[in-house]
Amino acid sequence: MTVNAQQALEDLIALGVDRVLTTGQESSAVEGVELIAALVQQAANRIIVMPGGLRERNIQKFIQRTGVKEVHMTARMSVESAMTYRQEHVFMGGTLRPPEYSYLTTDPQRVATLVRLANEL
Repeated sequence: MTVNAQQALEDLIALGVDRVLTTGQESSAVEGVELIAALVQQAANRIIVMPGGLRERNIQKFIQRTGVKEVHMTARMSVESAMTYRQEHVFMGGTLRPPEYSYLTTDPQRVATLVRLANEL
């Protein structure tokens, strides 16, 4: 977070930073699209402005609207644990209860779809 995103971008360039991951100072890159587009223009290929959190439904429009060359994504999926014995009433963590019998991993099909969609432009 910064008070002046344009000056912060210039500072990063001056420091020799190669890329900056951003959501355009909003809770999602889709909401921060205007600032991201402005930063891409300002960057003029001196630094990569990389938005995060794009999905299949918005990646093409986002790239077209902003001119970004790279995107960051997790492409996660939930996988059910192979554990066969479960004590549903016993929790191994604190009061916030993340899933006990599943985990998140990268979905290679989602990654392939996102790459294909981006490359179609």
